[in-house]
Amino acid sequence: MAKKKIEGKPIISEKILNLIGMGIDFKKNISKRQEKTWREKREEEIIEKLKKRIDGKIDRSDLYCIVCGDNIDLHTLSCQGCGMEFNMEDKEARHMISIMIGMAWSDGVLDENERACLSEYIDKIDLPPGTKSRLKKEVFSPRKLKNIVRWIKTPQGKRNTIRMVTASGMVSKWDTEELMYLEEVKKALNLKPGEADIIIQKTEEYLKPMFDL
Repeated sequence: MAKKKIEGKPIISEKILNLIGMGIDFKKNISKRQEKTWREKREEEIIEKLKKRIDGKIDRSDLYCIVCGDNIDLHTLSCQGCGMEFNMEDKEARHMISIMIGMAWSDGVLDENERACLSEYIDKIDLPPGTKSRLKKEVFSPRKLKNIVRWIKTPQGKRNTIRMVTASGMVSKWDTEELMYLEEVKKALNLKPGEADIIIQKTEEYLKPMFDL
C-alpha cells in the first residue's frame, strides 16, 4: 500500500485502520534457526517482510508500524510513534481480530459492505484455514467479549488491544455504542488503574493529525 505524507505524517487508509489485525504481519516462524533468540528471529522476519527490492538492501529506518506508519525500534520491537508493541503472542493477535469484529457489531448492525470488507481482510492475512473459517463465522455471529479477552493475557497484548480499539473508534468518529464497547474492553482486560486511559490519550494525541481531527 502506497503511503502519502502531509507535513511528515503518513495518511493511513481507513480500511486498514478499521480492519488491521495487530502483529499478524510480523508472525514468527519457530521452525527456523532454533539457535537464534526469539528477538533475533522476529527482527529478521520484520526485515524480510519489509525489505526494499533495490539491491536487496534495507535501511532500518525504513521499517514502519502497520498501524500508524512511524518507525519501529528494533531494540524494543515497538513503534516509536503510537507505541504499538510487536512482541505479542500470535494467538493474541488473532483474538484481537475477533474484538475488531465485535466492535463493528457494537451498534447491533453489520451491513453487507462491512461484512464483505471484513471477509476480504480475513482472506488476506496469514492465518491457518481453520482460523480464517472461524473468524468468517464471527462476521455473521460475533463472539461474546468475555470469551475473547480471556485469551489475551500478556501485558503488551492488553495494551495493544486498547490501542487498536481506540484507533478504530477514531476512524468512525466514536459513536455511543463504540464508546460503550471501549469501556467494556477496558473493564474486561483488567489493566492497572488508569493505565488504559493513559494509553487511549496517547494514542489519540498521536493519531489525531493523521485523521485531521
